[in-house]
Amino acid sequence: MDDRGAIEAFIDGARSASGPTIHIEEDALLLSGWWHFSVRIGDESFLVRTEEAPNDSGIVDDLAEALQGRGIQRLPGEHPLILAVIYTEVSTAGGDWSLWSTDEQRGKNALLARAGMETVVRGWEESDSFVVEGMDVQLEGARRIAGLPPSVILTVGLERTVVYGLEAAIPEARFEWRSLGEIAPDACGEVGPTVILVDARERKGLEFIMELRAAACGRFLPVAAVVADGPLPAGADVALDASQPAPAWRGALVALLP
Repeated sequence: MDDRGAIEAFIDGARSASGPTIHIEEDALLLSGWWHFSVRIGDESFLVRTEEAPNDSGIVDDLAEALQGRGIQRLPGEHPLILAVIYTEVSTAGGDWSLWSTDEQRGKNALLARAGMETVVRGWEESDSFVVEGMDVQLEGARRIAGLPPSVILTVGLERTVVYGLEAAIPEARFEWRSLGEIAPDACGEVGPTVILVDARERKGLEFIMELRAAACGRFLPVAAVVADGPLPAGADVALDASQPAPAWRGALVALLP
C-alpha cells in the first residue's frame, strides 16, 4: 500500500494500515513512526496538524486533498477543545491543529464528544477555557511527594560547564547529564525525563534526535536542540542558539516543562 492508500484507509475508518512513510495507530495517523499529523475524532471528523511536516514532506497537503475529495473541509474559527484532545491523544500540549468535518455542527459535536470521553475538562459549559488533568499532572505530584524537583531535564552531548549554568538558571528542575554515545536513544526513558536537551551542532546529535523520535520512550517527550545556526532540526520542538550563554535558554526550556 502506498501513502495515499493509507490516507484513504484512515479516512474510511481503518485502525491499522501503513505506507512507505506513514502508518495508522488506532485513530491516529503518523509520519516516520513518531510525528502525529491527524487524529480521527468521529464520523467524517478529523483533527489535522497545520505545521510543516519534517523532512519537507508534503503528506499533510496530501491528507488535506484527500479529505476535500470526500467533502470534508477545514472549519474556520477557534476551537479550544482541540488542545484537550491532542493533550491526551498525542501526549503533548504543543502543535498547531485544525478541525475538519463535513459541516460545522458535526465537527463541533465530534470534538465535544471526544473531549468528554478522553479528557477531564472543567468549566467548559460556562466558558471557553478548560483545565486538563493528565499524566503530567500526576507525574509532577508524585515527584513532589517523593521530595524531588517536579521536572527532570536530560542533557545529551553538552559540556558539563554548560549543564552547571543551566542548573543555576533553572533551579526548579533536576538535570541529568549524559554524553553522546553514553546513552542510547531508546534508553532515555530509564532516566524519567520531562524534557530532553540534545547538542545538535554535529551530525551525531541530529541523528540522535531522529532515533529518539523513532523509539517508544522518545515519541512524545519535548526535545530541545542546541544548534549553531540553520533551521529547526527534524524531530526537535525548539532550537537553542549555541552562541548564547546557557542561562539565556531558560525561557524556551521552562516553556517545555509541565
